[in-house]
Amino acid sequence: MSLRQLVAAAGLLAAALAAESRAAFAAPGAFLISSPANGAFVTATPMLTWQASSNAASYTVMITPTTGAPIVKAGLTVATYAIPAAAALTEAAGPYTWRVTARDAAGATTDSNSWSFFVDTTPPLPFDLVAPSDGTFSRTAGRLRWDAAIDAGSGLSIYHLFVDGVSCGDTQVAGFTLSAGDCNLREGPHTWAVSAEDATGNVRWCNQAPGGAGGWVVKIDDTGPSAGDGGTFALISPDAGAVVSQQSPTFAWQAATDQGAGGVSYLLYVDGQPSGANGQAPGTVITDTSYTIPEILLDGPHMWRVRARDIIGNATDSTTRTVTVDTTKPDLFRLSLPINGACSMTPTPNLCWIGANDLGGIGGYQLWIDGALASSTTGSTANCATPSSALSPGLHSWYAVAMDRVGNARQSSDTFQILIDYRVPAAPILTSPADGTTSPDPPMFAWSAATDAGGLAKYQIFVDGGPVATLGHDALTWLPRSDFSPGQHSWYVVAVDQCGQSTPSAMATFTTSACTPDGVTHPCPGYNLGPCMPGTRTCDAPGTWSACAGAVSPTAEICNTVDDDCDGVVDQGTNGCGGVCALANNVSAPCDGDDADLCKEGVYVCDGLNRVKCVETTPVEVEVCNGRDDDCNGIVDDAPGCPHPDAGARADADGSLDGGDDGGGDDAPIADDAGVSGTGGRIPRQPDAGQDAGTHRRSSDGCGCAAAPSDRTPAPLFALVLALVVLAQARCRRR
Repeated sequence: MSLRQLVAAAGLLAAALAAESRAAFAAPGAFLISSPANGAFVTATPMLTWQASSNAASYTVMITPTTGAPIVKAGLTVATYAIPAAAALTEAAGPYTWRVTARDAAGATTDSNSWSFFVDTTPPLPFDLVAPSDGTFSRTAGRLRWDAAIDAGSGLSIYHLFVDGVSCGDTQVAGFTLSAGDCNLREGPHTWAVSAEDATGNVRWCNQAPGGAGGWVVKIDDTGPSAGDGGTFALISPDAGAVVSQQSPTFAWQAATDQGAGGVSYLLYVDGQPSGANGQAPGTVITDTSYTIPEILLDGPHMWRVRARDIIGNATDSTTRTVTVDTTKPDLFRLSLPINGACSMTPTPNLCWIGANDLGGIGGYQLWIDGALASSTTGSTANCATPSSALSPGLHSWYAVAMDRVGNARQSSDTFQILIDYRVPAAPILTSPADGTTSPDPPMFAWSAATDAGGLAKYQIFVDGGPVATLGHDALTWLPRSDFSPGQHSWYVVAVDQCGQSTPSAMATFTTSACTPDGVTHPCPGYNLGPCMPGTRTCDAPGTWSACAGAVSPTAEICNTVDDDCDGVVDQGTNGCGGVCALANNVSAPCDGDDADLCKEGVYVCDGLNRVKCVETTPVEVEVCNGRDDDCNGIVDDAPGCPHPDAGARADADGSLDGGDDGGGDDAPIADDAGVSGTGGRIPRQPDAGQDAGTHRRSSDGCGCAAAPSDRTPAPLFALVLALVVLAQARCRRR
């Protein structure tokens, strides 16, 4: 080898040694931690992994809990570390922040980034099975449902369904649909349960199967409803052959039971058709044991029966009955005592009427006061009643309602008023002549108005202990008709209410003296109300008055809106209402009130002293299809929809009562009412606008809606720890 070659070889060797020396003293390369992901939830013994760092001879893992001392594991030679069971992390100490330090052979170090994680050792919250309920029957298993399980930690991951102790399937929603034959389902009972598992593998069994033991039972059954003894369930009302007044009667029947699926519902058939049937709708599904039909039945006999069905469509029919509709009301009748406008000083007056007549007999009466039912009587001769509770002071309206034996009602043709006043009036207060005054003139007596809950009727004036005048309730002054003898006199006023109860004022005294000639005119005794005037006079000699001049005296009361007799009441008299004017109609004569019918079911009553008005409080007579002129317009059955006399519901041509499938169970004809219809017929009512005319059926499997658990948001403490870690790393880089 030449010298040049030796020199070149030596140079290459020196360069290699230099490179090896530099590599031997370089710090470990940058690297990142891998899992668990930042903010993730882990088990108590998670596996930590990170990228390998170049030149790293070993690794140190530091795990810092929110509370407690850091956990340090040094001397690791691989880029993974599994927390051992002996050092298991706790949920309460979290969240945890962790990082890895890579160290080379010379002791140089490089730190990874820092991440945080949460420990989740808590299973999902307890939850319940929902449906089918324990012991439920069904033809098919249908849909199994349970409450959504909530997991506040790592979040719910999956549900596991077990049937008869065997895993049947997994789902991420709170429900599972099974078909017949799935999970080895056959006729008979089966136990089912559900477990919920969160993202870290924590498992919670439903409350009905703690630890996986137990669960709910679902059964398969095909038996239809029946009576409690296994026979046909019975009809209750109306009784066989009963007569009712309602054109849309209420029907009732014995509850049918079902030892299988349960959920019994009913269809009511009237005159061979299911009630509520309209077009394609098979009829109204009824869940109660009574039902008021929407159709209008005409007067006459009608056939009815009930079909009971369980929730899966098994059906059983009842026997058939006949019911007759009768809508005839009792005859018109009148109130009697106390007379209209009377006063009562008891809060529970006895109110009477003339007995009503009815072809089928009267069953009793109702007493209505101020639009509310006050009491009821039974029997055709119970023609009086008292309110069941005390009436308040004041004016009250009352009427009676006659009820026949099937419930048809007729309100009395008149409504009376009665004044309840069992409290005396307030005392009037005297104003003139003032107590202790003296005057030669006849005093003008004056007082303030008294008050009374039922209204005042009159005032009575007493002088020297005796009555001297009676005035109307509006009069507040009175002038004596003659002079009083000279000397002292006493006076007071008595307020009398409509019921005759009275209250006197306090007593006052005044003194009259003989006149003394003074050349001045003085008022005369006389009348000062209405058009009357007392006139004037002069004192001609001591104690001697001249004759009155200019006096206007009372005249007979006539119908002229003037108080002709000067007693404080205008146009009073004896015309039947307390007035003097001729009445347009006789009091208590029948009349047709301001309603939609033309029937004279009202009466004329007083409307003040000289007027009458027609009062009709009976319900409007509406024309219905019953062979009568209900609204008194002279035309029978002119209501819209009234059928021809030979029209009406009829049975199906094939003898079946219902005429087709009703949506569940077999539509078997029944021989005892096949081909028969009520002679009255029926009129279907149209459904309300916006209402489905079809049948509203109850779902057999319900709804399996469940809200998904929400994602967990890191706590404010965790955010603070992350901020401190980032700040510390920034300071290290600046160093």
